[in-house]
Amino acid sequence: MCLSLSVSCAQLNLEWNQLGPEGAAALAPAIAVSASLTELNLFDNKMGEDGGFAIAEALKSNRSLLTVKSNYLGARGAKAMGEALAVNNVLKTLEAPSNGIDAEGAKAIAEGLFGNASLTSLDLSSNLPYGSSDGPAFAEALAPSIAASAS
Repeated sequence: MCLSLSVSCAQLNLEWNQLGPEGAAALAPAIAVSASLTELNLFDNKMGEDGGFAIAEALKSNRSLLTVKSNYLGARGAKAMGEALAVNNVLKTLEAPSNGIDAEGAKAIAEGLFGNASLTSLDLSSNLPYGSSDGPAFAEALAPSIAASAS
């Protein structure tokens, strides 16, 4: 794949390309080994939980990405993203709005933040469906990691 061979590609914007889970899975190995890619935008690609999981798994070994804009992590992808955040100390920005992350997913991400010293910006807006009663549980899941960052 050209991305894994490229030594100069710093920004990759694949927003709105309908990659789906298969496309995300195809990109993941290249993302995992890329040494030059610093910004990745995968917004609105209908990746589904399997695609979100594949990208999150790639972030566990990637050491160059500073900004990731993802789409539809879902519960499985959010858990993998939490695990990735725990070991990836390079990523500075994670934008995951409208990703179908519920309170359990927020808890998984929050747990990953405890092991992460690099993330400075996290966008989890619009993850709960309108009218959901899970808002307090979502906030409670994130609160301990927010409090820990203040100390």
